[in-house]
Order: sequence, then structure tokens, then C-alpha cells
Amino acid sequence: MKRIYEWITKANQVLLFFLIIGATLLISYLAYDSYNSRHRYDLPHVQIAQSAEQAKGSVVQDVVFLGQSSGIYVLGLMKRVVVTGESPWVRLPSSSLGNEEVGYPGEMVNVVFSRGEKPIRTLLKNDGLILSNNVFAEYRSEKTKASLFLCVTDDTDGNHRLDRNDRNDLYVVSEELERPDLVVKGVSDYRLISTKQLIVKTGESNVIRFWDIDIETQVKKEIGWK
Repeated sequence: MKRIYEWITKANQVLLFFLIIGATLLISYLAYDSYNSRHRYDLPHVQIAQSAEQAKGSVVQDVVFLGQSSGIYVLGLMKRVVVTGESPWVRLPSSSLGNEEVGYPGEMVNVVFSRGEKPIRTLLKNDGLILSNNVFAEYRSEKTKASLFLCVTDDTDGNHRLDRNDRNDLYVVSEELERPDLVVKGVSDYRLISTKQLIVKTGESNVIRFWDIDIETQVKKEIGWK
């Protein structure tokens, strides 16, 4: 009986040890999951103003310097909210907007080209979301004569915000700002081949298309693959 009692006691001690380890791991996991849910990375996006009150909050919070060439300065405008006349004026739930930290500078919504004394023009007619920018991009230490901007201008998935899941458009802006921008819609990838050549991929699934673009002349030719 004594040996049985000692064996049961040892078994209980081992079981208690594993219970403590398991409880510690569970608490650690719950704490990590809670922290991760609060700090989970959210893709770059800007909320579309859905009420007059939210529209008032669509003000420039910061301006960043993107680059300069031939006396042209390129500046990015940062906002957290975008005003659009295409969406109905419907109030969003309070949790979707307004509970963000005030100090957060938001996302780049437009680009201003300036010669220093005053702005020449903006990239977008209405604010959108600038996903990436390559101002006077370099190719093997040589600068191109155009800047590339991947932008979202329409809420194509209807979730009242502009993000990467909406249609992505590539703006090719010539160094000579008087020339109209070349806009390629529905871009899924692009790559510089030289200072004068750009390859762009558009579409999805069975509608994939490739385009060879001359940056200087803005001539676009389709590349056949099937």
C-alpha cells in the first residue's frame, strides 16, 4: 500500500508540473494573441468620408519631400480621410473612423509638383491613395525622365475605403510637366527595363496582358504571350 501511495503521489506531482507548464503556455499564448490583435499590421488605406463631419477632418496633416529634378520639387500630401463626391453621404460606425490616434500622419493621398515659389499642379484631380512612388527613378545609376506613381483613385470593391484591393493605376509623369500623364489602369506589376523602357502587367487570371512602354514618347505596345 505504501508503494502504491508513493507512486500516486509522484504521479500527481508530475501531473501538477505538466498542468503548470500548460497553464503558463496558454496564458502566454492568450497574451500574445491579444497583443497581436491590437497591433496587427493593416495595409495602407484611407477612409472615404461618409458624412459632412468626417469631410471636415480631411485636412493635410503632413507634407513630405519626395524628390527634385531640373528645378521641379515633388511633395507628397498626407491625410487620414479622403473626400469624394461619388459615395453617398452615409454615416459610418464610430468604430471605423475617429478612434484612431490623432498623431498618426495617415497615408499619401496626392502629389504636388512645384518650382519652389508656387505649385505647378497636382498628380490627381481628386485625392486618392498613393501606394508607391518612384520619383525620377534610377536605373543602374542613371535617372529616367519620368516619375512613376502607383495609385488608387476609385473604391472598386465598395468598402468605403481606398486600399491595395481596389484597382491599381500606374501614372507615368514626364519630366516635362506640360505633357499629359500616361495612365495605365488595372496594374498588377511593373518593372523598369532601362531609363527609357518600362514593362507593365495588367489584368488578372485569363485576362493578363503585358505592355512595353517607351517612357519618353509614352508609346504603349502590347506584348503577346498566347
